[in-house]
Amino acid sequence: MNEARYQVEVEEVSPVLRKVSVQVPKEEVEKRLEDSFRKLQKRAKVPGFRPGKAPLSVIKTRFRKSVIEDLEEDLPAEKMREVIREKGLKAVAITKVEDGKYREGEDFRFCAHVEVLPEFEVKGLDSLEVPPVEADVTDEEVEAVIQRLRESQAVYKPVDRESRQGDLLEISFRSYDGEKLLHEAENTSYELLGKSALGEEFEKELTGRKAGEELSFQVSYPDDHEIADVKGKTIRYEISIKSVKEKVLPEVDDEFAKSVGPFESVDEMKERIREDLKKEKERLGRQKQEGKVVEQLLQANPIEVPSSLVEEEMNRLLYDTYRRLWDQGMRFDISQLDTAKIREKYREDAEKNVRLSLVLNRLAQEEGIEVTDDDIKSEMERMGKEAGVSEEDVRRYYEEENRMESLKNRLLERKVFDVLLKKAKVVAEKEEGKESEGPSERETGKDE
Repeated sequence: MNEARYQVEVEEVSPVLRKVSVQVPKEEVEKRLEDSFRKLQKRAKVPGFRPGKAPLSVIKTRFRKSVIEDLEEDLPAEKMREVIREKGLKAVAITKVEDGKYREGEDFRFCAHVEVLPEFEVKGLDSLEVPPVEADVTDEEVEAVIQRLRESQAVYKPVDRESRQGDLLEISFRSYDGEKLLHEAENTSYELLGKSALGEEFEKELTGRKAGEELSFQVSYPDDHEIADVKGKTIRYEISIKSVKEKVLPEVDDEFAKSVGPFESVDEMKERIREDLKKEKERLGRQKQEGKVVEQLLQANPIEVPSSLVEEEMNRLLYDTYRRLWDQGMRFDISQLDTAKIREKYREDAEKNVRLSLVLNRLAQEEGIEVTDDDIKSEMERMGKEAGVSEEDVRRYYEEENRMESLKNRLLERKVFDVLLKKAKVVAEKEEGKESEGPSERETGKDE
């Protein structure tokens, strides 16, 4: 930067704020104005003169205000781009420009407030501790999944016996509050599950019944009952039992395995279930470890963050909330909401997110971690395989929706956490009231 052309002073107001004072010599300012008037003279249409033929004195008189306004807007922006580049400021945003007014015969002065990324070294890396990942899968857990699959394929067959827990009853149903009819349903289903929103007494009355029975009974409900229509009331029910059906679960055989997935045998199905459970436990275990690392990093690095980045993150969190509610079918007029108040609720989370992002990005720089084209290709192949589409389809989606930068950030974060988790000591979590039983294998470095 040619310091002879203008003077610059950079003052550190805080770790994330710089006050930049700039003074541009009057000679340069007057020359810029003169150049602007002459350029305008060539194309200006002035009544009484042919286009581009109006005298310069007329141009200066007629367009002086607008040319000066352009100068006051363009000159600070231009000079700040130079200052930021030449001074090596890691600028995030220019939050305010003071003065910046043209005064004939004087130097042009302005002061800009520039938010910058904080300079810091990441602390706390040598003391990171995470819980172990418990990914062992028991036979009981596998059987529990199989039982849920059996339940999903259960059928109900009519039986000639008294109803019991687990049965499905076909009933006609009426309920009364005094003489007032509350609800009526013909040929509806009711499953005896051992508990009911209509109360334990209701469930008991329907247990031990056979098809063809007609029931009439009353149930008194407490004042805090969950169903508004019956709370604090005594309700009379009239029910006709149409049929009693017994739940029949499929046998666990090779045919069952084929019906629930791409399996040829029960053993193959069990092996896949075990693998999936192990992957899910590993995913949740890693998620828990990352959460512990985040807590420790934020505690060890209470850095100040630029307010403009916090504001952007608050806006993102707010937008994500609105979009999620909209996707869930909730329709509302955003203009009727107190957006400012809602945004403030996100401030603490936004500050943490920004601080974490700065810490992780600084770690990526310190460790030389980058996201390569091969990383992106591998991730897109993985996502395509899981979704049953091609890598090209995944790439097209990310490019068309302008999500490529988001994908790169996610991959970078994953690679940084890979490094952090390697640095961390794995320490068994203490149960309440118990001391740790000692260091883990990873801590001691011993092999079995």
